[in-house]
Amino acid sequence: MIASVYEVVTKPSDCAFVSGLPVTKEDFYRVRETKQSDYTSRFWHWPEYCDEFVDDYQSLKDQLLQQNVKVLDYASIDDFRGVWDRDYHAVVLFSHWNERGIEYRDGLVECETIAATIPQEIIAILDLCVCHPQALVRLLNASHSKLLTKAIWKSADPKYWCMFYKALFLLLQNQEFSYPDALDEITNAFLSPSTPEE
Repeated sequence: MIASVYEVVTKPSDCAFVSGLPVTKEDFYRVRETKQSDYTSRFWHWPEYCDEFVDDYQSLKDQLLQQNVKVLDYASIDDFRGVWDRDYHAVVLFSHWNERGIEYRDGLVECETIAATIPQEIIAILDLCVCHPQALVRLLNASHSKLLTKAIWKSADPKYWCMFYKALFLLLQNQEFSYPDALDEITNAFLSPSTPEE
């Protein structure tokens, strides 16, 4: 039963994509004013933020929605908790990290709180698209024996990751792959020696 989730052919509709970052102009300026978002604090103006993140994310989101991926924009930690109520093969968490935690609508959330939102007996794949998620990976590996936690140990800008996930979900749509095998295939293609570092 456990192996089947990791080995079964996965289609985009078997997946959820959760982003913890603001994607509207109103939310951008609100969190900059309240200092609730660590990620947006590095940008002065909405056009700059759009160029760095929102435009590419919106393009990715449009594709994912066409492929029937469940997409949660600017998700709260409660939104993330709710995604585990359905039997997705894989859940992608796409957000910003610093030493205090991973960013959601609520602000930075500690790893222990994130781990507590995931049922301990869940049989699924969590794909962490956050920079340097080692602390959360270690915690989940110790506490969630049936959850396969995947992470790529590379820092890159959001444009890179949006292209990465576009390619990943096109592969899942067009060919017969398990999620881990598709992830390995795209990782090998994107992390070839010709791929520029951040």
